[in-house]
Amino acid sequence: MMKKKGISAVVGYTLLVGLAVALGAIVIVWSRGAAETQTETVLLPYANEAECAAVNYNVNFSFGMCKLRIYNSGQLKWERMVLATDNCLSDGYEYTDPVMPKEWAEIDLTGCSQPITVEVLPIIKSQGQEAKCSKSRTYSSGVSFSC
Repeated sequence: MMKKKGISAVVGYTLLVGLAVALGAIVIVWSRGAAETQTETVLLPYANEAECAAVNYNVNFSFGMCKLRIYNSGQLKWERMVLATDNCLSDGYEYTDPVMPKEWAEIDLTGCSQPITVEVLPIIKSQGQEAKCSKSRTYSSGVSFSC
C-alpha cells in the first residue's frame, strides 16, 4: 500500500506542474495578442508624426493674380491638402492635385474681397495610406483686396 501512495503523489505533482505550464502558455499567448492589438490602436495614429516632421510649407497671397499660393518646402510629396478659410472658399476645401517637394500649388481666389484667413492641412501617404499631418497653421492676408 505504501508504494501506491507514493506513486499517486508523483502523478499528482506531475499533473499539477503540467497544468501550471499549460495555464502559463495560455496566458502568454493571450497577452501577446492583446499587446499587439493595443499597439496597433494606440501607436499607429501617431506613426505619421516622424514623417510629418519633414512637411514644411509657405503661404503667399498673390492679389494681383487673385491666387493663394502654397509652396511645399518640405521633403515629402503631398497627395492632396485641405484648406479651411474664414469666409472665402468653402470650409474644408480640398486641393486634390499632388504637390511635389519644391513646387507651388495655386488656388483661385476669384470672388474674394476682404482679408482672409486660411488654415492648410497637408495630406501625405504613410505606410500605404493617406495621413493628415497635424502641422496645420493659420495665415492671414492682413489686407483688404478684391478679385
